[in-house]
Amino acid sequence: MMRNLLLVALLAPVVTGAGPMRCGENLVERGHTFFEVLERCGKPDLEYAWDQNYVPGVQAQVTEWVYEQGSNRFRRVLTFEEGRLRNIELRSKPEKSLGSEN
Repeated sequence: MMRNLLLVALLAPVVTGAGPMRCGENLVERGHTFFEVLERCGKPDLEYAWDQNYVPGVQAQVTEWVYEQGSNRFRRVLTFEEGRLRNIELRSKPEKSLGSEN
């Protein structure tokens, strides 16, 4: 049983909060604007946005930017609310690329 739990833990995708993100010699951190991050890190590899309803009548625009950091490195996912960076996460890469064959 313990062996199975360990195996599940090792195979689970990694999602962790991270501190500042380094882009070359530049750092981005919570509180930076879209423009500041774009200026330091360039365009993201993927971007998507949605409206988040926190409570009835309170809504915020949420945007996530994904930066690929290379084939052997974690992805960085930057979450913005109302144009300000609120969170930086490390996420593991999928085992296989979409569309790849065995």
